[in-house]
Amino acid sequence: MAAPTRAETLGITDLSPEERASLRYLNYLTAPILIDAQTAVNDGTLVKKNDSIIFRPQGLIRERLQKPEIFIPLSKQYSFVPSTILGLNEALVRAEEGTPLRDQFEAELNNYNQQLARDQDLAPMGYGVWAYYPRYGDLVQFTPRHIHRLALVASNSTLFLDKEKGVLGSSSTNI
Repeated sequence: MAAPTRAETLGITDLSPEERASLRYLNYLTAPILIDAQTAVNDGTLVKKNDSIIFRPQGLIRERLQKPEIFIPLSKQYSFVPSTILGLNEALVRAEEGTPLRDQFEAELNNYNQQLARDQDLAPMGYGVWAYYPRYGDLVQFTPRHIHRLALVASNSTLFLDKEKGVLGSSSTNI
């Protein structure tokens, strides 16, 4: 039997052929493990205990890590959710209502705000995607994949178009 692909190990099934090909190069022992937040909270893979989070890897990930539970203290937890949401809102503030990107963001912002109100936490456990980095023991929370990509595109386009901050304005383009 062939070894599982990186996508299979991560439980990712909705990849394009290009994304699937790129994952071949990411199959290394200390690669981050992506965890769908909502699923992990529902099935007990991630459990909050006081300020700590207990990560209970399952299936192939548990075999790879060779641990039934991993205790992650507050000092090893990071959330990029609030900064990504706020940054994306700022980037899209000039976008007119009714445009597809603004509408997509507004729908996700409503989803985030509902979870925020329910959990009373700026980084609700069941929101987005968690990444566990085995080499350092860090657990990092990101926005959902489509919002993360939208934030990257908005950020890059701002850098590209802003002559004072971005690539077009740097002296290296005059060489």
